[in-house]
Amino acid sequence: MRNGYDEAKDSQTVIDDINSCEANVVLVAMGIINMLLFCRVFGCRFATIFQVLWPSYLASAIMLAVCLVVKAELPAALPDTLHIIAICFTGGVVYLLLGSLVFRGETKNFLHEGLSIAPAKFSPALMRLQGWLRLH
Repeated sequence: MRNGYDEAKDSQTVIDDINSCEANVVLVAMGIINMLLFCRVFGCRFATIFQVLWPSYLASAIMLAVCLVVKAELPAALPDTLHIIAICFTGGVVYLLLGSLVFRGETKNFLHEGLSIAPAKFSPALMRLQGWLRLH
């Protein structure tokens, strides 16, 4: 026993960390390969794809950071169900605020396109959201 942990647990943790790292490398490689294939098949440049996607990626990264801070600050005594609800609510609010305040153009385009493909029962809710965000 060393610091309250046995050697088997330490070695299993190392193996898990290595497997996690390998999985991340594979996922990144797959993403790069998919982007290259997408560029080849559809005849567009990588810079064009990056230009379109960076606002969503940046907003998602900021949302993740805020959610991780909220998760760390929530009291441990709180039930898991309330943890999940609080973190999801926080993520939704942060993403909505970023979309409406920072990335207004992209959000406006997304809502306009969403209206054209959304089922009829969701159209009033999307139109209401456009009105609240003043994205007409």
